[in-house]
Amino acid sequence: MLRNYLLVTFRNLFKNRIFTLINIIGLGIALSLCIVAFFNQMFNYEFDRNNVNFESIYRINSFRDMEGREQEYGSVPATLALQIKNDVPGIENVVRLARSGSSVKLGDDVFSSRVYYVDPEFTDVFTFPMVLGDSKSLTSGGNVIISQEMAAKLFGDDYPVDNMITIVTDQNKEFTFRVAGVFKDLPLNSSFRTDVITNYDNFLRMWSINDADWKFNTTAIFVQIRDKKLVPSVTQALKKYVDIQNKAREDFKINRWVLIQLRNVGANSQNIWGSGIYPSLHPAAVIAPPVMAVFILLIACFNFANTSISTFSR
Repeated sequence: MLRNYLLVTFRNLFKNRIFTLINIIGLGIALSLCIVAFFNQMFNYEFDRNNVNFESIYRINSFRDMEGREQEYGSVPATLALQIKNDVPGIENVVRLARSGSSVKLGDDVFSSRVYYVDPEFTDVFTFPMVLGDSKSLTSGGNVIISQEMAAKLFGDDYPVDNMITIVTDQNKEFTFRVAGVFKDLPLNSSFRTDVITNYDNFLRMWSINDADWKFNTTAIFVQIRDKKLVPSVTQALKKYVDIQNKAREDFKINRWVLIQLRNVGANSQNIWGSGIYPSLHPAAVIAPPVMAVFILLIACFNFANTSISTFSR
């Protein structure tokens, strides 16, 4: 019985093979677009969610007047982190981030790399799973940790820990560091993409910077606030540093500081100046695929209905 049904089915499909082919291609394309739209949405939804402390991390941004409008900035004075670390209640951790596009040398081989300079607590606040070594080694200024991809470039199949590498600044100054660990490559839907991470003090030393100077802006400052109810009070406490900043930088006077939760940092990075970290997908890239998928799926369904009616009406 089943065999007869299958024979009749395939006979009819072959008899109307043009309509069958049109329907299969149309529905296949529509379903493929739906799958792509789904993964696109998930990529954006899970942006930065690889961090265990996702809900309690906030970035400090600033606003200033710019040609009759308020413009948001991601770069903030490095010394602000030093001031609020002990002065503002409710903040569990404060971490600074600076970055450079520097060359890394191993012997005669030179590789371009993205280097992050962070406070030692950075790997406690953010999630950097270690493959080899320990992220706590960043407390020592002579150490670096590198990504799996960077380890493969530099050392191939050799054991990377305890080897020495050299970072070359844009002023052609060379600084040697010990590889103390290897961290797992970060996902693409992350605000952070780096090859080498080292202590923030190294950035100050390598570029001869005084981080107590309010004129020096760092790439980003993040704070960890466990209790969400304390966020308004922390934002209020930041106001007292506005005048200090403006006296130091009369050419860059700001209106206020704001706290941006990590869940919004990716989207926020699309619109701010001096972001310094990677943004999430553009809103158009998030909205357009599902809209297109729905429309094409509807067209494919209508086409299937029309061809079916045409086939059985003959």
